[in-house]
Amino acid sequence: MKPFPSDFLFGVSIGAHQCEGGDDGSDWYRWALRPGHILDGSDQNPGSGHWLHFRDDLALAHKLGMNAVCIGVNWARIQPAPDCFDAEALEHYRQVFQLASSLDMTVLGVLYHTALPRWIADRGGWQAPECPDHFEAYTRETVRMLGEWCLHWIPVQEAECLVTRLCREKKWPGSGLGVRHEAVLRNTLAEAHVRAAEAIRESISQAVIGLSVRGIPVEPWDEHSPWDMRLAEKEQERLNRAFPEAVFRASGSDGADFIALSYQGVLRTRFAAGRFRYGFSLPVDQDGRAVDFDELQPSSDGLEEVLLLLSAFQKPIAVTGLGFAADDDRERCRFLCDHAGRLLTLARREEPSLKIQGLFYSPFLDGFEWHHGCARRCGLVHVKRPGLERTPNPSAWLWKDIAQHQEVRPGTAARYCGEEEI
Repeated sequence: MKPFPSDFLFGVSIGAHQCEGGDDGSDWYRWALRPGHILDGSDQNPGSGHWLHFRDDLALAHKLGMNAVCIGVNWARIQPAPDCFDAEALEHYRQVFQLASSLDMTVLGVLYHTALPRWIADRGGWQAPECPDHFEAYTRETVRMLGEWCLHWIPVQEAECLVTRLCREKKWPGSGLGVRHEAVLRNTLAEAHVRAAEAIRESISQAVIGLSVRGIPVEPWDEHSPWDMRLAEKEQERLNRAFPEAVFRASGSDGADFIALSYQGVLRTRFAAGRFRYGFSLPVDQDGRAVDFDELQPSSDGLEEVLLLLSAFQKPIAVTGLGFAADDDRERCRFLCDHAGRLLTLARREEPSLKIQGLFYSPFLDGFEWHHGCARRCGLVHVKRPGLERTPNPSAWLWKDIAQHQEVRPGTAARYCGEEEI
């Protein structure tokens, strides 16, 4: 079997707010303290404790055979006030990035994912006209400090997911804007991405910019309903293409060097006439019962569908967030064998229109999963609360085997996950 190029990335992702703990300067810290906002009643402290245990975490990622790591940095920590950048926070991230680099792991830096500094949130968050200005200033200071160890940057992670949460729901800070605000919010996030990309390129001559998409193939609940069919087509276009199109309209091809794809599964939706504020979309399970927007169904067919859809932008694709929440780790093993196997097969085809550069599992550690809290087990590595002991799941060793051999070998799942056949 033909091996992958030496620069193909096998890695894991570590979020900032979700994993670090102790982030009391963000809008999510305050939001999580209010009763009823977090489903399991937990807050983000101590998260995964990654702020204190980053050395052990990166050493473990290296032990598991990763040649890359996607690391989020926390805007609220770095810029705790409009005209203030925290030197200690920047020094901390310098140590994180330098350590990852010294372990021969390519670093992808994520500048923003979901959590805002509280002082910006109090001014209206991304609705505030000056928010892109502050984001550009934060980007310049962060990249100036960390650019020596990181060439690959993702300015805004999963922007369209944020648009959905803020404009159609009331589960996240700053939410409940309404669908009429979607285009304005999307364009603001696109402007922030473009300005950050320009700032990064000015500081790092060899910078590589990723445009983040949470890829969600959308299926109609009733394939015989023209309403469901039309809604599914509209939602698929919005979730997968609207933000990249906004970025490339604003910047041309310079807006990104690659697509950073997050993928968890397929969304099933049905038309609901009474849900105007939700774009008439009701996410449902296979029986038509209402579910949360992120209750996605695993599907490697859906992963291939999204990859082919995004290939139309004629940019290489790195899957920076392949993930699955499961209490039973055997289910995660099945997910990895199915999805990683499909993606690696596609990558080997060497089709000119579809160039896949990397595959990352996300998240590396169990942590704070936004409004779900800490009860969801999403990580390759289990983090036991309250002591924060780390225990790699069997799926973590499976992931190492996949990375080392660049394929899902026969019998691998049985060896690591106790499955006779997957």
